[in-house]
Amino acid sequence: MPLTTPITNVDSVSAIIAQVRLFGGVTDGQLPTIFKRLELWILKGGEIIFNKGDEPMHIYIVKSGKIDLQLAENDVIIHKHELQVGECFGEASLMCMHKHTARALAAVDSEIIVLSRRALIDLRHEDVGLFALLMMNLARELARRLYITDQMLLDATSVLHIDAGNENTTALLNKGASTSAGLAFGAGGTGEGITSKRGGTAFNLFGLDFHTAGVARMTITNGGQVGLGTFPNGAFQIADPSNFTPTALLSATASVNGNVLLGHAKSVGLEGTAICMSRATGTTGAPACMTVDGDHVGWFQVGATSNLRMDLNLVNGNLALSGIVGSLSLEASKKDITYLDARGMERALDTIKETPVATYRYKTMGEESKVIYGVIAEHAPKALLMDGDQAFNLSTAVGVLMAAVKAQQAHIERLEERLSRQESGRSGR
Repeated sequence: MPLTTPITNVDSVSAIIAQVRLFGGVTDGQLPTIFKRLELWILKGGEIIFNKGDEPMHIYIVKSGKIDLQLAENDVIIHKHELQVGECFGEASLMCMHKHTARALAAVDSEIIVLSRRALIDLRHEDVGLFALLMMNLARELARRLYITDQMLLDATSVLHIDAGNENTTALLNKGASTSAGLAFGAGGTGEGITSKRGGTAFNLFGLDFHTAGVARMTITNGGQVGLGTFPNGAFQIADPSNFTPTALLSATASVNGNVLLGHAKSVGLEGTAICMSRATGTTGAPACMTVDGDHVGWFQVGATSNLRMDLNLVNGNLALSGIVGSLSLEASKKDITYLDARGMERALDTIKETPVATYRYKTMGEESKVIYGVIAEHAPKALLMDGDQAFNLSTAVGVLMAAVKAQQAHIERLEERLSRQESGRSGR
């Protein structure tokens, strides 16, 4: 219980009383009537003034120190407001005769000036005019606060501070007995909510944890890293798929872009992790998937009758393909189509003649690796390179080779024809 004393030194509180809206318009002659009804409460830090649900019995004015107004529910505390010297509280509950909706306690050692409900009732019998003035001031103050509250609700930049005192030292939201400040949903203690650890030394300090059934399902660190079922060690991390049932870890409802499934490849009969994408809504066809398992990457169609599949394997740092790769070559997919004539094929043959062929190894390859036969971009004809002139264009090279072979074949046919004529001339002599 706070230490309660009457106010004997009027000068010690007169400056504060003059700032309080409750006493606005009070004359010097009326002040003694008010002062004799005031009390001084002396509080230790942490001492409770009233709890949520208590009957309102007083109006309070902060004389020194700080008073913390808190919203408390199921051990979750939201720091609503910190009252400074000269601020008034408790009058709203007293006026509407409604139980307190918050808890008030001394944040530090404090002193508060108190006007009791009994003193107000007595004042009504002694000085009706002064009583009416105080009631009008209270009504104005409550109307002003209601207006401010309305503005806050309309203001998108207003902020709700949860655990403004940084008292939460755990990131857990336990079912039935929450041990952290946060947003808890429902009153059944089933453990759904959002928490933020604000102190201590445990993991995810100043981050966010999203809970269901009292378990952190998703974690966002203060640095923006995201973990599903685990604390992230990178930008995005998912827990071991074996901890999940079913094996799908990430999915989306069917849309114009189709479904996306991320999970363990065992769900599609393979090892490793699988990413599957179905066709767009309204179309038919088996979903396409990619699997990753060690140095192996595979693409396939789930349930495809032709069992379409292509495997990529890293072998000594090189990519080995199991399957066939082809370029889409339908006329409908191309433009600026021009078929080569004999002169164009001759130019293709000249291009091949002008292309120096080298052997080399890439700098990332070991000395034991086999040498590669190919071209060096800086010394190759531009026609054989891709845009940017740094990569060899395999599709163009195939076309140039085909044209060069056709040109060579035309040369061979002309030579054969000349040889045939010469042989015929000799036989006719």
